[in-house]
Amino acid sequence: MKKLSFIIVMVLATGFAMAQKTTYVTQGGIGNTANITQDAGFSTIQTFIYATQNGSYNILNTNQSGIDNYVGLTQNGNNNTANLSQTTWDSGINTGGVNQDGTSNTTNLTQKGSLVLPFSDRSSNKSIAYQTGTSGNFNLYQEGLKNYSELTQTASSNDDKASLTQKNVLLLTIIPTDISNSWQYGANSKINLTQTQIDGKPSSEQTANTYQSGAGNTTSIEQISLYKQIVSSTEEGSANTLNVYQHNQ
Repeated sequence: MKKLSFIIVMVLATGFAMAQKTTYVTQGGIGNTANITQDAGFSTIQTFIYATQNGSYNILNTNQSGIDNYVGLTQNGNNNTANLSQTTWDSGINTGGVNQDGTSNTTNLTQKGSLVLPFSDRSSNKSIAYQTGTSGNFNLYQEGLKNYSELTQTASSNDDKASLTQKNVLLLTIIPTDISNSWQYGANSKINLTQTQIDGKPSSEQTANTYQSGAGNTTSIEQISLYKQIVSSTEEGSANTLNVYQHNQ
């Protein structure tokens, strides 16, 4: 929970001056399920979810829609699943903080700006996730003006998988940025990252930073943009594979 505390402090400092919907959930044991929907539509209401599940085979499903959305999740145990969805609009912010500790845990996080008003979408998406254990699976989809992600997967033997997608759509006069930082410590792990910008400006930027330590790891990065593209990848160990594809739209 300490890993997520700085995100919570940031949100608390700015969030409680506005109307809000807030849910706190704590579950302990095996085979629990929590379903949470917070629907504020196209309003200035903020949504907050703080969830802790201790045990195995637990499931958390969340769906948030508001101007600013925050979910903070801690799952301790094995075979846990988190399906998290956030939708904002205009200059709203989606923030996801995930901490999973155990074996074969999965997170599916989707963060989007408005699909109804794409021309005025100036939304920002932020994801910070930690998976500690073996065979972690993290799937992230971000669509908005500014996308940022951090992922750390660590264990003595991983078999971890990370699928990361960052996308900007119908940007026209505004300047997008996509930044992704991923770290994997262990063997036989995979990172698949795609960054796509459509109708960006010359100062648009895509940045991908990856690090893998161990044997038999694979990193695949695709960047699609007319403008600035940066890849920085480090692989330590044997029998590792790096694939980088940078191209125009």
